[in-house]
This record gives sequence, C-alpha cells and structure tokens, in this order.
Amino acid sequence: MLRKENLKIGNFSIYQDTDFFLYGTDAVVLSDFIEVKKNDIVVEFGTGNLIIPILLWAKNKKFKKLYALEIQKEVCELAVLNRNINNLQDKIEVINADLKDALKIFGSEFANVVFTNPPYRKVNSGTINPNIKKAIARHEIMCTIEDVVKSAMQILKFGGRFYMVYRSDRLTDALYYLRLYKLEPSLIRFVHQNKDKESSLVLIEAKKGKQCTLKVDKPLFVDEMEYYGELQKEDAE
Repeated sequence: MLRKENLKIGNFSIYQDTDFFLYGTDAVVLSDFIEVKKNDIVVEFGTGNLIIPILLWAKNKKFKKLYALEIQKEVCELAVLNRNINNLQDKIEVINADLKDALKIFGSEFANVVFTNPPYRKVNSGTINPNIKKAIARHEIMCTIEDVVKSAMQILKFGGRFYMVYRSDRLTDALYYLRLYKLEPSLIRFVHQNKDKESSLVLIEAKKGKQCTLKVDKPLFVDEMEYYGELQKEDAE
C-alpha cells in the first residue's frame, strides 16, 4: 500500500510502500552523519525509496549531483516518484542498477562521496523475510559488505569519503574490508536507542588512500534526536 508522509523538514515529503522495506532510524542517523560539500559528486548504493538523498538535500542543499543506485525495479520506480514530487530532477539521478556494476557505470575516480545503508545480515543468519523486496534490503542476498566496499573504492576519487551505517556487532567485518580495499576508517560513532541500551548501530566514515587517525565520536542516543517523518522500527537491534 502506498502512503505519503510529510518529512517535517521544509516542504519535503515521501511516498512509502508497505510492501517494500520502510525507512527507519538507520537512514535518519546516516543522513545526519554524511558530510557533503557544494561541488561534490555523490553516489548512493541501494537507495530504496530515496529517503537519504532527500534528507541530505533538505538539510544542507550542498551537493552538485547525486546518483542513486537501486537494483530492484519497482523500488527504483518509487525512488523516481519521490525525486519528482520534491522537484529534485536536476540534482538527483536514479539508476536501476547493481552496485557491483558501479565501475562500469561511472568509471574510476568519479565520486567525491559514496554512502550506503547496506543489508546488515548474512544470508545464513536470522529469519529471511518471505517478501523478497524486504529480504533483499535486510540480508546479503544481492550483495555482501565486501561488494559494497570494493565498489565504493573503485569509483571514489583519491581522498574521497565513504559513509555507511552498519550493525555494531558486525563492525569488525566492516573495518576488515575497508582496510583491505584501501578505505581508511577515519570516524566512527556508536548509536544507542537510549542511555540504558547497548549500541545496535554504528556510523562509519572512511577516506580513500588517506592515512587517518581513527576518531571515535561521542555516542548518539536516538531518543534525544530530532526525527523526520514517521520512522519505522526495523530489525537493526
């Protein structure tokens, strides 16, 4: 079922389809974490309904152009609808494609920033949703964390920035592949539902080809955040 939601920031809104994966806290915290500059060329892997690009533009209006990749055709069509209702045709291009083909699509040294809210769960972990659209968003069915990091490295410029939100209990996997593909972790921030809960999510920034001193930012407590729209509680915990 398709429903329209006011994002409560400017005049921006978004359509969500309850048959698809609904955006949640992870998308909002990642949109706050990503740093974009005025002339940046930005690429997103796995845009879903386009929530993060819309929030990025609504909050800072800085990037030059954003390319949002989405492998599922029907989900991609919803992303296009959301781009159009927010009049972002000149700023955002939605591409129905596999992130593993990013190098073929864009070429090397293309983007200043790549970001992603990737599937968190391995195929052999947890219960796989019978709805394939939701299953692809949650489990590594169409791509793995290694696929994501490798593709980001291939299209980022030297010194380019990679941002992702991931499960805290898989931080070791993320850091391993970042180092393997020469994306040096520069900043991490743990996300907690509240001060009494363990961290369920972690935000990661990495830079291509740069020697960085890793900074661990202060924890982010979700119950103290400003929200955008109607958040859905997904299975990040």
